[in-house]
Amino acid sequence: VNFTYIRPEAIEEFGLLDALICNQALTGSDGPIGELNAADLDRHWAVDARASIMLAQAFAAHHDDASPASIVFLTSGQGLGPMPGEVAYAAAKAALAGVTATIADQLADRGIRVNTVNPGPVDTGYLTEEMWRVVEPMFPFGRYGRPDDPARLIARLGRLVKPGGRLSVAHGMSRAAIDSHHSGAAHRVSNGLMHEDALRALLAPYCDVDVCVSDARMYQVAGTKRA
Repeated sequence: VNFTYIRPEAIEEFGLLDALICNQALTGSDGPIGELNAADLDRHWAVDARASIMLAQAFAAHHDDASPASIVFLTSGQGLGPMPGEVAYAAAKAALAGVTATIADQLADRGIRVNTVNPGPVDTGYLTEEMWRVVEPMFPFGRYGRPDDPARLIARLGRLVKPGGRLSVAHGMSRAAIDSHHSGAAHRVSNGLMHEDALRALLAPYCDVDVCVSDARMYQVAGTKRA
């Protein structure tokens, strides 16, 4: 990734850069143990981890320390449970999440906050009707995550999260649905929107909940993932 190819255009359009959001990911070229090769691992490392780290380095090199700034890496659910058939993807995203605190510590004194966000399952155009039929029982509010869901949450929480923190967005999934997803079992949950206190208690085993945001159809939850 050559940051110089995009920075002039960004500066011309917006002036001083305040934030870097690394939202890229590679689909495919993956598999379970026994079906992988070095090229698969290298491709996912290059797109899912290396590109974000190099962009962060270039962003920091051009940063004006007199102005606060933010870097956000987007990761995945690799720390919440198994991701069958996605060893290369899970490994690369885990590396990115794992290095966040180290990068945040280095850049904090320069006024750059670095955080990692797990946006939850978001349909960016890949979700088919067949895929939705399989996972639909896990979504009590009847819809998949949309790109605007984590985007609004990232924007809202941009100044509330300490450097090096990790955020998770839960798109209305119950604990039973999360557990059944990780175990491969089928489970249907209620379509009712639970009270915020109940939602906090439900997610307590997974993260320390800082903020809950509801749009009457679904909750967005932000917090620090438990070790």
